[in-house]
Amino acid sequence: MEEGSQGVASWTAKKNINIFKKKFIFIPINENLHWSLCVVVNAGKITHVKRENENDEVTSILFLDSLKAHRKSKVAKNVFSWLNSEAKRLNFPSKLDKPFQNKFVEVCEPRGEFEIT
Repeated sequence: MEEGSQGVASWTAKKNINIFKKKFIFIPINENLHWSLCVVVNAGKITHVKRENENDEVTSILFLDSLKAHRKSKVAKNVFSWLNSEAKRLNFPSKLDKPFQNKFVEVCEPRGEFEIT
């Protein structure tokens, strides 16, 4: 968190990993002895238009924090920063300098029981 996206920049670069080809990116978060999890879904499918129908794949972030100890907005800001730095490193095709922003990517906090289909 303190180093921001630069703190993890080498992780994917050293191994020549293109995160935008992955369906899911799991990001464990540890702060103040508490763990939470962010899951970036379909990072490579980001569009800046509304989806046509409910079957369209969209980019979203699931934020899972059982104790609600971490601030979703702070975590999202750091994840967006990292995604944007990876987009720049990999020359990700986008008309925007920073394609990953709150207005284009929904950050969801599942509540209660839910079923994955």
